[in-house]
Amino acid sequence: MSALPQSTLDDEERRLATLGRYGVLDTPPEQAFDDLTRLAAQVLGTPIALVSLIDRDRQWFKSRVGIEVCSTPRDMAFCAHAIHGDDVMVVEDALQDPRFANNPLVTGDPFIRFYAGAPLIADDGLALGTLCVIDRQPRRFDATQRETLALLARQVMAQLTLHRQSMHLESLLNDLQERTQLLSQLSNRVPGVIYQYRRFPDGSTCFPYASERMWDMFEVHPEDTQRDAAGVIARVHPQDLEGVLSSIETSYSGLLPWRHEFRVVLPQQGTKWRFGDAVPERLADGSVLWHGFITDITERRLHQERTHRLAYY
Repeated sequence: MSALPQSTLDDEERRLATLGRYGVLDTPPEQAFDDLTRLAAQVLGTPIALVSLIDRDRQWFKSRVGIEVCSTPRDMAFCAHAIHGDDVMVVEDALQDPRFANNPLVTGDPFIRFYAGAPLIADDGLALGTLCVIDRQPRRFDATQRETLALLARQVMAQLTLHRQSMHLESLLNDLQERTQLLSQLSNRVPGVIYQYRRFPDGSTCFPYASERMWDMFEVHPEDTQRDAAGVIARVHPQDLEGVLSSIETSYSGLLPWRHEFRVVLPQQGTKWRFGDAVPERLADGSVLWHGFITDITERRLHQERTHRLAYY
């Protein structure tokens, strides 16, 4: 390959990079590819059919019918020639073709005489390999057969694209899971509850997200607030409820930051003081979503009250 022009070498490096992005090399057999390979062999009447991907130094078979080996050296591969064109490459008699007459795959097992390969062309126009059919005797290959092989190759390429998308989605899901775990770990170490509070145009409210500290702050489980915030509102001290609702209304109407101190009455902890701080945003459906946190300020308020009493007396 080193004797090739620089532009050809650059194209080959780009092609190999594209092949790598599909993440399919050396993966286990898959039914979707095997079905298409068997269909190609049956419809076109050949004993061998392959989904061949051209790596740097080898051709590797994602799917194969009629042979046992999973790869061959690239310098023997008919498919290494087929990837340089856009159309189906046909060799009706390899012994009569100077490119392949002395090829070990022609003179020895599997004794190729006929070959037809349709390139598997990626979105960037580069060929990853071929869907090919092979026979051990010379044969003709008409226009209809060429069209059939090209159609099946497009279906193989569609499966390769699905494989790449699935791999990308799995990577995103793994990344999301890691980020979610990190967020959970961080939120559980914050001295308060991190939350989202949503008010819909009809006046209904909920907490789409709340960290586990929701229980510490309100003795309500986070999952119990995802559809209805009533359980949290019910914990607000009756004397402070009007002030809390009024402050939320002001924030809602003017999209102003919400900051408020209030008491809660909890079944296990009794009366406690809380401080809420959140920033609202209006969503496309007209609802408002606050992002914020609520912390325990009971000790501070008790200290303030003691200080006030000492100053008064």
